[in-house]
Amino acid sequence: PPKGGRGGGQSGGGGGRGDKKKGSQQGGRGGKGSSKKGDDGSVAARAAAKLAEEALARERAAEAERRRKRLEEEERARAEAERIAKEEAEAKQRAEELRRLRRARVELRAANISPSRPTDADLKRLDSSIKKCTALTRKLTKITEETRASLLDELGKVNMRKYVTEAVAATVEGKLKSSDISAAVDVVSKLHAMYEDFAPALAESLPRFVCPNAKAFAPSAAAALAAKEAATAAGLDAAEVVAPLQRRLKLRLLAELHLVGVVPSAGSTHKCVAELAKAVESRVDDADAYAHSLTTLAQFARVYGEEYLGVDPSEKEPDKARDSENASSSSYRLKPEQQAAFRSCFAGFYARACDALVDAHRSLSEIERSNAKRLERTGELSAADSEAYAAAKRTRDFLHKNVASLAEDLRERYPELPEYVEKEREKDRGEVELQRGVDVGPGDWRALWDDEEQKIFYEDLPDLRATVPAVLLPKEEGVAAGDEDGDDGEDESASSRKLEKEKSDAEADAAVGKDHAQKVDALMSRLPGCVMKDDADAFAVDLCYVNATPSTRRRAVHELVSVPRGDVHKIPHYARIAAALGQIFVSDIRGPVSHAIREEFWVLSREGRGDVATFEHRLKNARFLGELVKFRMVTAPEAFEAIRWLLEQFGGQNVDVACTLIETCGSFLARLPETAARMAAILDVFVRLKGSTKGLDSRQVARIDAAHESCRPKSERARSRRARVRPPTHEY
Repeated sequence: PPKGGRGGGQSGGGGGRGDKKKGSQQGGRGGKGSSKKGDDGSVAARAAAKLAEEALARERAAEAERRRKRLEEEERARAEAERIAKEEAEAKQRAEELRRLRRARVELRAANISPSRPTDADLKRLDSSIKKCTALTRKLTKITEETRASLLDELGKVNMRKYVTEAVAATVEGKLKSSDISAAVDVVSKLHAMYEDFAPALAESLPRFVCPNAKAFAPSAAAALAAKEAATAAGLDAAEVVAPLQRRLKLRLLAELHLVGVVPSAGSTHKCVAELAKAVESRVDDADAYAHSLTTLAQFARVYGEEYLGVDPSEKEPDKARDSENASSSSYRLKPEQQAAFRSCFAGFYARACDALVDAHRSLSEIERSNAKRLERTGELSAADSEAYAAAKRTRDFLHKNVASLAEDLRERYPELPEYVEKEREKDRGEVELQRGVDVGPGDWRALWDDEEQKIFYEDLPDLRATVPAVLLPKEEGVAAGDEDGDDGEDESASSRKLEKEKSDAEADAAVGKDHAQKVDALMSRLPGCVMKDDADAFAVDLCYVNATPSTRRRAVHELVSVPRGDVHKIPHYARIAAALGQIFVSDIRGPVSHAIREEFWVLSREGRGDVATFEHRLKNARFLGELVKFRMVTAPEAFEAIRWLLEQFGGQNVDVACTLIETCGSFLARLPETAARMAAILDVFVRLKGSTKGLDSRQVARIDAAHESCRPKSERARSRRARVRPPTHEY
């Protein structure tokens, strides 16, 4: 029916519209899918481009690195080529100089062996005036490369027959440089060619200059007087000390003169070498003489190894060997038996030098290890340790340089330097050293002091008798008269000696000049500035130099014991001054200072005044008393008596005074073997009093603990500070 037909049509139309919509939806979804794929493709392209850029950057960096390395290699190769070229040029220059030197030697030797000397008539035609001869003699003391031509010209115009002795003295005593040896050889050859008696006198004087203390060259009394007069005439100081450098250069001149024929025999040169080789058997005997011998012989072997020692240069420098072969036919060398004699001297000396080098290296290794341990233990080195290490290193380096030169020139084997090997006791022992666990000998500073500087301060006092002239010091005294308390007047002899001393003191005070008081005032004004050990030692020395009369000594005692309350830090240096002077002035300074401090302690303690000024004065006195104990100016029984009285009256100011005294000298008394047991008992009583004494405040309790802690060794104090109490959970 129509309705159904319309419905069917509608449905059919609807179906058509539905298919169209569906198709459009499907098309839209298809478009979205294609756009999403396009985005993914662009991301991939960007990632690929980024990877390509990174790869290109890496390639460029690698290329730059390769270019840099190539440039560095080229620079190194260029520098190496320049170095080789420079060495070759220097080698050629040395070879040319060697050839020129040997040609000059050959020519000079031929002329000096058979010189054609001028006749007497020829010499009379030359200028022989005193003025010309004296001026030329003075010029001979300053032979240089620049003055060579002028000297040779003047020698041909002046007749010095009457001044040959002065010319020899001027040539021997004059100062040379290493570059002036050739000029000196030419000048000496000219003098030898003109005067027959010049060469023998020079051959006798040069060895005596090289080895002045050798008995083999000792001149007779007449010869010594003549040489002195000749040196004076040449304007030289005969008493002047000869520098080691000049002695080395004159040995080279002597060796060179034999090679050119002026000195006919090599015996004098061999005697000089033998004297230098055996003059000092050990470096310990005379370090300066040994250093001079080692340097001189090393230089001699380097310059004349081929001519005097018979060293083959082909083992070291083939080019030099070829030059040597070319010149060997005409150049002069010693005979094989003479070269063997020289080598024998050098062999014995080289063996001793090797032993000295090994000993110096071993000593330096021990010092380095000792310093390393001290740095680990204390964190610093004292000035004495640093100076000892620097001196040992300089000695080792000096020996190494010269022994290496000798080994190279003599074609000997360089000694093997031993490595430092720990002893078995050191290997087994741990690195942590506690005071009671360290084996210390009677001379070890650790037995009494915390460090070496403390030991030096309290024990190494200046030796005034070795520093100050004896005429300024009194005669050595015996037992100090002020150290023992006795009743005056009981012994008549003692009274008479006292009266004689007072009379002599009065005479000494009256004998000084008017400006003596000003000198003493200036010296005493320096006393407050003595805050260093060197200042204190200088003050003690200067007091002896200003003529320490009895009145000066009494004033020094008064100034030393009158330390201001605000300068407590100066007390150790004042005590050092008193101890240093007490070595000389036993009854005038040592006894009065110790007696004054002890009397002051007992007077202040028994007065019992409680004001602040007295309290500070007592603390200063206790500090001074403790310092005198460490300098052994106050005996241990006297110190124990003072500590015992303070502990019996423990309370109030006595607590602080006892703490000050124990902090100052308690550690010293606790370590001293003869007083350790008694000091330990006193410390036990001291600690018990802290708990039994009533009325102590927190400050005094802290001071008692600090004083007791100061009597323990430094290593134990550091260990106790590092120890920490942990809870049981942490311990578990």
